[in-house]
Amino acid sequence: MKLNDEHVFNNIQNIGNTVSSSIPIALKDAIDQNEIEIGSTLILSGFGVGLSYGAILMEF
Repeated sequence: MKLNDEHVFNNIQNIGNTVSSSIPIALKDAIDQNEIEIGSTLILSGFGVGLSYGAILMEF
């Protein structure tokens, strides 16, 4: 997707891998840090054990 760092929110260095809670926690942290504006288009994606993964494209 060729996204640069300013377009990717990452909080793993602060709280580590929180497994299934990673995406909701990152979303709340991004909101709290004013990294997301109303009307922003977001891609939320994650992966799990084996070949399981999921993603969503959403408007905030």
